[in-house]
Amino acid sequence: MMVLLLILIVPYFIIYILFFAVLMARPMAGNNPNITDAAGRERTVLNLPLLSVIIPFRNEAASLPAIIEDLALQEWPRSLTEIILIDDGSTDNSFAEAAMLAARIDNCRVIRNEGSGKKQAIAFAIGITSGDIIVTTDADCRLNHGWLTGIARVYNETGAEVITGAVYPLPNPGILNQLLHLEMMAIHSVSWATSVINHPVMASGANLAFTREVSAGYIDFIRPSISSGDDMFLLHHAKRDRRKIVFNYSEGAEVLTLPPTGLLRLIKQRIRWSSKGFKYRDSDTILLGAVTSLTNIFLISFLVLSAFIPGFFRIAAAAWFLKSVPDFLILLRAASVLNRRRLLLWFLPLHLIYPVYVLLVSFAGIIYRPPWK
Repeated sequence: MMVLLLILIVPYFIIYILFFAVLMARPMAGNNPNITDAAGRERTVLNLPLLSVIIPFRNEAASLPAIIEDLALQEWPRSLTEIILIDDGSTDNSFAEAAMLAARIDNCRVIRNEGSGKKQAIAFAIGITSGDIIVTTDADCRLNHGWLTGIARVYNETGAEVITGAVYPLPNPGILNQLLHLEMMAIHSVSWATSVINHPVMASGANLAFTREVSAGYIDFIRPSISSGDDMFLLHHAKRDRRKIVFNYSEGAEVLTLPPTGLLRLIKQRIRWSSKGFKYRDSDTILLGAVTSLTNIFLISFLVLSAFIPGFFRIAAAAWFLKSVPDFLILLRAASVLNRRRLLLWFLPLHLIYPVYVLLVSFAGIIYRPPWK
């Protein structure tokens, strides 16, 4: 039985220890690029690309003032920034609110989506932009003042054609928020590690940038018949075209977003994320998902069997311990870099419930499709 345990758990252990080794070998943070900042201090860069920021929104009147203020305070030169706010069928006063706010900053336009849905909105906005780099985020996000600067730095220093970044929940003292933050830190650490070894598996449209060349044919490769997944389908398209993809883990590169309010909304969100995974065709994403899912199935199976087979609890405990080692090391590395070690206090409770949580959400994603906003 111990041999069976090793066969089932070792692939997961090896893969995630490799991710940890990558995180240890490469720096996870970097300095912002040199530019002329908001205070007028002179800096120097290799290249000054025009950044086109696209923000689709629907019924986000309450969120728009904050993100537009964040954009107005960006360190990146206003003359090298183009902002497109695109209304995707709002039924409240979002369009009027956006138009009023946009009038206060330069190079900001508000338009209506001529199609239907977020994917069509982004595709339409891309068609009227003129930037070297397309940047997308969501209307309910908050941005660090160096966010655009960090994207330009990665573009300059690495020649990246797709730049992905982290998205964390806005902080609050609740237990659910702490667990969510720890979960996202783990997800983004794996995202960073897989991009370093040229096998990226994750991207979020709330913090995504790509060159104009990558955007060619956007509406076709993001599969508009599927309601979500524009970010992941773009990532997979870029991989097929052998584009350079970089995860931006530099200081200030993360985006903050409103977390789901309550456990039920969180579960519905995760089911939406899970349901689109069955549409992916990328081998790296499928392989990592399969290994992780099978490991979680085995862990739960071992735990159930331990209730019926004398002495099996030791095997179940050994399996959970083997899985916990690389998981904890990866989170320790990320938490140390991001100065968030206190979140590790929640590692044990999250580690105990996570396999059950992931499997339930994955199964629900097969049989249930929660409605999108």
